Amino acid sequence: MTSMFFENVSPGDSKKDDSPGFLFLRTDMLDEARRGPVSFANDLDISLDLFGLVTLELEKYGTDSSNILADTDIEKVIKVLKSVLRRLGIILELPFRNFTTFRSYWISNGASNSWQARRDILETLFHDCRGALDALEEGRLTKPLTNPADQPNVDWPEVDNEIRELRRKYESAVTPQDFRALGTNCIGVLEAVGMMVYDPLLDLRGEEKSLAYDRIKDRLNRYIERRLPEDENEELRKVIKATIALANRLKHRTIPDALMAGIAADTTIYVTSMIRRLSDPSLSLILQDEAPF
Repeated sequence: MTSMFFENVSPGDSKKDDSPGFLFLRTDMLDEARRGPVSFANDLDISLDLFGLVTLELEKYGTDSSNILADTDIEKVIKVLKSVLRRLGIILELPFRNFTTFRSYWISNGASNSWQARRDILETLFHDCRGALDALEEGRLTKPLTNPADQPNVDWPEVDNEIRELRRKYESAVTPQDFRALGTNCIGVLEAVGMMVYDPLLDLRGEEKSLAYDRIKDRLNRYIERRLPEDENEELRKVIKATIALANRLKHRTIPDALMAGIAADTTIYVTSMIRRLSDPSLSLILQDEAPF
């Protein structure tokens, strides 16, 4: 039995149990997941985990009685599964709440003398939920973010960390709230880029004070203006302005989706790559020697 909600307790970990080892159900984690999104996993992964646990335990109880959860345990797990599914927009309705009531249900539906009939009952009850989860998982696996044409020779570990987090959050996003939060991740990437390229000693004007961390557009514009002649930087500055606008719109949209979040994230990654390319020392001489493009 594998589940993120089981802890394998080794000998000596519990004075009440002298067996070689046993599985301990983490009811504290279940309670946390039922209350709302958690830090240890996203709602889709939790739903897939609990769906597998619930259906397997019910099948075992209904056939060879090899289930390991008690009646109260399976009732709690079913409640948590329903709550997490609801956050994903999936409604699971069951005509029973635990093993005992499941038994009463199969008896009343003529499955007293057939293990297969009980499996068929479970397949019918869980079919739509399984299909909805499969669709969400498939969508997650087929929506990768863009990769730049190549990787400029610039070491920006803070920026790399922000982009990795953006990719991770996007790959696990399934709800409008997940997609809306990606707007903040996009801004985080651009803020990290601004920290790498903005230099108050070179980019301040007159008596101006240092530009704040969150003045992304101004910081990036000053750097571009420093790196490129005036007649060559306008287009790139427009791209940066549009990228920041997309990220902010995503943050405040009522019902964002994977399409909008993907466009904002892709554009953020592209802009980061372009500015990184400007910072590549191996390209500096080329920029100086070539005619304006």
